Amino acid sequence: MAKTFYIIDGHAQIYRAYFAPFRDLTSPTGEPTRATYVFTQMLLNLVNQRKPDYLAMVIDSGDDTVFRKDIFKDYKANRTSPPDDFYPQEQRILEIVRDAGIPIYAKPGFEADDLIATMAKRLCGGGYETFLVSKDKDLRQTLNDCTKMYDVQSDEIMDPKALEAKHGYTPVEAIEIQTLIGDSTDNIPGIPGVGEKTAVKLVKKYGSADAVLKHLDELTPKMRENFEKYGDRLNLSRQLVTLKDDVEFDFDAEVCRFTGLNNDGLRPHLQTLGFNNLLARLDLNAGKPAAAAAPAPPARSLMFQDGLFWQSAPAQLDGTAPAAPADDGYATGVTCKYTLINTQEQFDDFLRELKKQKRFAFDTETNQLPAVGSTLVGMSFSWEAETGYYVPVCGPEGSQFLPCAQVLDALRPTLEDPEIQKVGHNIKYDMLVMREAGVSVRGVVLDSMVAAWLADPSRLHYGID
Repeated sequence: MAKTFYIIDGHAQIYRAYFAPFRDLTSPTGEPTRATYVFTQMLLNLVNQRKPDYLAMVIDSGDDTVFRKDIFKDYKANRTSPPDDFYPQEQRILEIVRDAGIPIYAKPGFEADDLIATMAKRLCGGGYETFLVSKDKDLRQTLNDCTKMYDVQSDEIMDPKALEAKHGYTPVEAIEIQTLIGDSTDNIPGIPGVGEKTAVKLVKKYGSADAVLKHLDELTPKMRENFEKYGDRLNLSRQLVTLKDDVEFDFDAEVCRFTGLNNDGLRPHLQTLGFNNLLARLDLNAGKPAAAAAPAPPARSLMFQDGLFWQSAPAQLDGTAPAAPADDGYATGVTCKYTLINTQEQFDDFLRELKKQKRFAFDTETNQLPAVGSTLVGMSFSWEAETGYYVPVCGPEGSQFLPCAQVLDALRPTLEDPEIQKVGHNIKYDMLVMREAGVSVRGVVLDSMVAAWLADPSRLHYGID
């Protein structure tokens, strides 16, 4: 079996984290942390989901000596300075990656993509299966049988076959496509009016960007005009979009052998930044008790509609404690039976039944209201009217609950299976909670909160999760 080597496209992931659709976050000391939090969560998810044999990160050197400026002095000249809170988060992220024990590569005069292309080429000849952790279209030209792209957020892999199925062209054609399109982000000139779909049609029909110039009489009048006027740009554009895969730099694959994150190096950052739920994940994944167990949320009662979770509300509206569950592990309402799953034997039985289901309702319990920054406390499931199951993975001292990492590993294949239908109430919240915990829920077919509004907007009840 090939050794798996994951290469994180550093700045691409940092920028993606910075502009992620999350609320602003700050540390207890006031340090901006939204990008830092999202990136660190991505890193933990990557390690948990993919379990790489080798892991490294590549970044731009940040200087103005990149060789493409020698080819075109206005390369990236349209770039504006990043926001003021970007730089401190970028530096903190680099510290986190470094202290987590992940090698970081950069070289003056070249961009991260050039180093990534070079690493991928070398690794391909060494028996590695390489995954480029990026969505950057510039890297599509590097794909082959042993080099793939991996999107950790969606947990999707793009290989040459997937590239052609989704975008309509092969890695070999990627450079020609990009030559025609150009890149407004990097100030690379292309042919005006030519987008990806048009470029694909032209390259498929004529074979290359230059070949289009030999068939101008077959183009529409406007496109012919643009090619006649701007066709001399093609050679320049091709040079700018083509990645160098022969950069000389000090790269030894064995230096990147991954045996796990350096928790002792990572933990102080998470503590300083107040990333308590990521800290709990770190400790659980290391097989240790959570550094600080999150308090259990207020007890809730669940109401069902056609066997699906409809909404949740505090168990006692007068503020008093709910009644203790029966000794047999069941909590019963008027006609409902709820089973607490807090032993391994119970969980094994529960999991066997869950795996038989083609559709079930799903809910999460957390230690605070916002999904971002919360800690997973437990999960509820139902696939039969008036029957539900609760699996606690965190709780106050003295309570009995199951190891979170172990439960998530066991549930992941079912929760991530798109063929098994999931239903929930405000389920986007639960999907965010589970993503933070390292599980990408797939197969969602119904949100009962949305369905309630569609049925009768005046009767909408907002569940509080």
